[in-house]
Amino acid sequence: PTIPPFVVSAARGHAVREGGELSCPWTVSVFVLLPLCIENQGYVKAMCCFQGLLQECNQLCAEYLFQPDKHYDVSYDTGDKSIQCGRHVDIFKLWLMWKAKGSEGFEVQINHCLENAEYLYYKLKRRTDFQLVFKGKPEHSNVCFWYLPKRLQSIHPGPERDRELHMVAPKIKTKMMEEGFTMIGYQPLEDKVNFFRCVFSNPATQREDVDFLIDEITRLGCEL
Repeated sequence: PTIPPFVVSAARGHAVREGGELSCPWTVSVFVLLPLCIENQGYVKAMCCFQGLLQECNQLCAEYLFQPDKHYDVSYDTGDKSIQCGRHVDIFKLWLMWKAKGSEGFEVQINHCLENAEYLYYKLKRRTDFQLVFKGKPEHSNVCFWYLPKRLQSIHPGPERDRELHMVAPKIKTKMMEEGFTMIGYQPLEDKVNFFRCVFSNPATQREDVDFLIDEITRLGCEL
């Protein structure tokens, strides 16, 4: 799909193809914090009448969203029962937001998210207790990384360390949810064990918030 000019401008030269298209997908619900619609009445009716129907029709079992190793009953993750995992974006909301903020407002907001992602990337790159999943600077607002507790830092990379590292992110997130101060997602990817995936979309997020996130991960995970 053709990308609005404020996204292309905010991308600051990141891989733009002919016709104003970016080389990677973008999502207005994430990139510009557009609210999502609730499911329609027909879906609610189907949910009540035919048990399991919505999940059978819509589920994609996306590992990066619906991890089976969460500390609570994963049947409460109902996103897989809805079309596009609930991302049914109302174009009227996008139009209203565009009218209110303007292209320049969106550009400032997106650039702020990209700058936060770069800030986190460079912070983690200088530390020995964190390891970036991808070596290159993030192209957009996602930063993927592992936290390495002290006991794992001395273990040579390999199957043994991977088995231990795979459990670190779920345990830290469990503590986060119990304490209620921070929240960050995690996921595996192909041969890569569970890692944190920090997605910047909130324009209110400041660098001190990023610093706090790093400190909290360290505090909650240092003894694992």
